[in-house]
Order: sequence, then structure tokens, then C-alpha cells
Amino acid sequence: MHRDRTFQIKTYNDYHSCKGWNHRNKTITSSYIARRYLDDISKHKDWNVKEFRDHVSVELRAHVTLHQCRRAKQKARKIIYGDLNTQYKVMWNYCNEIERTNPNTSIYMKLVENEVPNKPNRFQRIYIFFGGCKEGFKSDCRRIVGVDGCWLKGPICRKWDLTGIPCKDAIAAIWDKKDKINFYVHDCYKMKTYRRVYDFAILPMNGQHMWPKSSNVPHLPPQLVRTSTKGRKQKLRRKEPDEVGASRTKMKRKQNSLLCSLYHNAGHNKRTCKFNIVQQDSHVDEPSSYAPASSTRAKLPVSIIYN
Repeated sequence: MHRDRTFQIKTYNDYHSCKGWNHRNKTITSSYIARRYLDDISKHKDWNVKEFRDHVSVELRAHVTLHQCRRAKQKARKIIYGDLNTQYKVMWNYCNEIERTNPNTSIYMKLVENEVPNKPNRFQRIYIFFGGCKEGFKSDCRRIVGVDGCWLKGPICRKWDLTGIPCKDAIAAIWDKKDKINFYVHDCYKMKTYRRVYDFAILPMNGQHMWPKSSNVPHLPPQLVRTSTKGRKQKLRRKEPDEVGASRTKMKRKQNSLLCSLYHNAGHNKRTCKFNIVQQDSHVDEPSSYAPASSTRAKLPVSIIYN
């Protein structure tokens, strides 16, 4: 039939002398690998491309490239999770479903303008505070006040006030009174408080196809920022050559200005000295009584004083 994927075997020969592996099987494409190993990719989310390639090659007994497996994983993820733009388009519906199933939930979504004019806004971030968590915190959780730590320093121990657990000084005083330490611990650490806090549950939601439709304009996913540099990102700063630890094997020598060892002129060395080249050319055929200066500087006279 036209455009039918089925086929019919007309002749079958059960004897063959080919090798066990087929290195040039053109029917094994990235789309075929994605459809066949869809369940395996969904179960093994931590598979890297090389491990997935080895698994496919051994099972199919054929040569599969890394590029094919990389594209196969991308296509399989699109089938499993859907397209990225499609997922972000239903964010407003997702918020409506949360508000319907979990009343008193705080939802704040921030969008930014698109880099292209007259285009939908892009998603930046979302904050969700479920009503069950909010009611559980307000019921029996211990109130806290966030202040700068420098104001808490002083001669008086504030650990008991901050944590609700007696410090060592307070424990010594409690023992002196012959009381039990558990009576002085805050109620937020007790089992009855723990149970009261978790009396408020986060209620389940329906599937995506049953979410209430929103009239808001669907937004686009955040813009991906791709770096042109390859390899691992550098975390440590580059040290100067004269710093300790600039090299793991040896200290780097700081380059100073060049100094000619023949005439002691700065800016060049002995090999590139122009005066030396002129001197050699003018005394090629005759013996020269000129002796170049020593490579070391003349030492100053030293006077020795005997007692």
C-alpha cells in the first residue's frame, strides 16, 4: 500500500555468512532510536550520551554514532515532556488549578519584556506559597525575627532566645534548681506541635487537560544564554607570575628588560646585538686583538682590614 510502513517477506534464506555486527545500517536513524528506546530514556535520566550509545550499539549490534544518540535523546525528551514553548504556554492554567484546589495560596509570577518588539513577554520567575504550608506555619511554628548578627554580640548569652533550646549557662542554672530541662525547651520542638503543623495538607490537582483555561496572553520561555567559551568554567582568578602558587610545578620567572652582555646596552641581548655584527664583519680576514667585554660586570675593589 502507498505510504504503508509494513512489508512482506517473499524469500527467506536461513543461512548467511555475514558478520554479527552491521556497521552500515542506514535504517537506524535518530528518530528510530528515539521511538524504540523511549521507555529506557525516561527511566534512566542520568544516562550520558556515551553510555546511551554503548547500550544501543550492543543491543542493536550495529554502529551508532554519538551524534545520532544525542539527537535521539533530544527527540525522546520532546515526546516525553513536550515542547518547551508549549509547556510555558500553560503556566497561567497551572496557576488557576493551584488556586482552585489549594485556596489561600500565594502565587506571584514575574514576566519581562521580549527582546523583539510586539512579541509576548518572557517568563523570568515564579513564587508559590501553598495555603497548607502557610496555615501550618501560622498555627504552631515558632516566630522568628531576622536581624543583623552584629547586634546579637555581647556579654549576655542569646542562644536560648534565638533557638528556644537552653544554653549551657541556662542548663547549669536549671540543674541547680533540680528541674527538668525539657520543661524549658520551646513547644515547637515537641511531637504534638509537629503533628498539628502537618494537619494542613497540600491537596492534589487534576491532569493538565482538566486545568481551567486562562484568558491571559501566553508567555514565552526565558531566553537561553549560550557562552561561546568551551570547557569547564574558570572559578579561580588568574595569579600574577610572581605570586605564590601561580604554577603547580614551578615558579614562573618574571620577564625583565633585556640587557646585552657584550656592551651592556638595554633593549637587546648578545645574539641580536648590532654592534657585535658590525665588529665581526669588519674583522673577518684579519686577526683581531679586540676582546669583547666580559659577560659579567667588573667587580668593585674590596679592601681587607686586619685587626
